Amino acid sequence: MICLDGIVYSLQKYGGVSVYCNALAEVLDTRHVPFSLLLAGENVLGRPSQNVRERWQTGSSRLLERYRDVMTDDALMHSSYYRLPSRHTTRSVITVYDFTYERYFPWRQRLVHSWQKFRAIRRADVVLCISESTRRDLLTYLPDVDPRKTRVTHLAANPVFFDSTGPTELPLLDKGAQEAGYVLFVGARSTYKNFLPLVHALEGSHLHLVCVGGGAMTPLEQSECQQRMAGRYHHIGWVDDAALKQLYMMATGLVFPSFYEGFGIPVVEAMASGCPVVASNVSSIPEVAGDAGILLDRLDADSIRAAISDVQDPIRRADLIAKGREQASRFTWQQCVDHTLAAYSDLHVSW
Repeated sequence: MICLDGIVYSLQKYGGVSVYCNALAEVLDTRHVPFSLLLAGENVLGRPSQNVRERWQTGSSRLLERYRDVMTDDALMHSSYYRLPSRHTTRSVITVYDFTYERYFPWRQRLVHSWQKFRAIRRADVVLCISESTRRDLLTYLPDVDPRKTRVTHLAANPVFFDSTGPTELPLLDKGAQEAGYVLFVGARSTYKNFLPLVHALEGSHLHLVCVGGGAMTPLEQSECQQRMAGRYHHIGWVDDAALKQLYMMATGLVFPSFYEGFGIPVVEAMASGCPVVASNVSSIPEVAGDAGILLDRLDADSIRAAISDVQDPIRRADLIAKGREQASRFTWQQCVDHTLAAYSDLHVSW
């Protein structure tokens, strides 16, 4: 039996890791692979479908549960966030998402995180990396780790984003934004996400800016948006996949100017939805976008502004959309699970 450790659901309500864990559990379920699911802490939004949800086991709520080893009788444990089985007879698989803490967070914040992550990487029997870029970073930060125990399991977009049918209007979005056109920014906006140059790039434009998720705007973000594009910026909280697909389909483009990504699920979601992508030419993004997006070496306002203008050219836009759909089709949850099951098999775990 396989134990999937869902500790991540007690750490975040939304996010790429939750999307990954949901998809992994649901595809394993459709393939009738027997597994148990362990959830420590409260149930939160963003968990798998009802069919899978009925099989979650509520873990203990011990002090500092996220840092504790897990007691399980299963032959293999796959942790969503850097936990290990307490029994050495249980084989261990972990997934490594990125090295954001190590690159961008102050040492006090990364101290415990990196200790737990590095310990899990060193002790795990197999380490799954969500991109070749993340795997390279792992071997840079931990050169003592045997590369042979690492595998790349690319992430994907959920099937709804590949549905070509679309809306004629968006009830959740201001009519002015729909009529004038808008640029989409999805996810967190802080530090390495490099949000403010996009605000500066849209100053003087007719286009609106629509931000999805990422928590409430900070006073600085609100001030910059109000100063440079008053009445043309909109912050929408979390939306479900169907609504997010609608936003992608009607957007002028997704702008994703992050300095660093472990994978970048919004890039695949946008391409699958027929939304042109403007993104940074760093870390995993070239691996994910291929030649289907406009990838920028410079991430200042002028470069972003020029790229947004480029995606509005009808011929260029049609080319980006066609290439984007083809590129997105290369990343599927079925393929991710195929590679994950192959890693389990390498450990001679049967199910």
